[in-house]
Amino acid sequence: MLEAADGTNGVSFARDALDEALSRDFGLLRLMDEDSYLRGEPTWRNVFELYQTRARLEVQQLREAGQDVPKHLYAIRNSLAHGKREPRTGVRGDGFTESALALPIVKLLARVAVEPA
Repeated sequence: MLEAADGTNGVSFARDALDEALSRDFGLLRLMDEDSYLRGEPTWRNVFELYQTRARLEVQQLREAGQDVPKHLYAIRNSLAHGKREPRTGVRGDGFTESALALPIVKLLARVAVEPA
């Protein structure tokens, strides 16, 4: 998805769209909080706000660690698609965690790609 957005590897698109993805109002996508449902007091969360909160935290941590966020995302993509680094797997560990933490960023960038402002 992100590669198609800029016709290359998606790094340029991610660099250009990252701030928008972290701040844009994507509207409302409701998700019921399971614990509140089990207590008999269902409450709803906006999934986009949850993604943005998690994405902002991850971007901040990556930047503080000196990472280039778009290149970091592309490295994860290559790992998953081609095994260019240690491949990520469905088991817990550094690679899995790294991919899981990047997922909200990628979801928001994909939303920007398919739904331009």
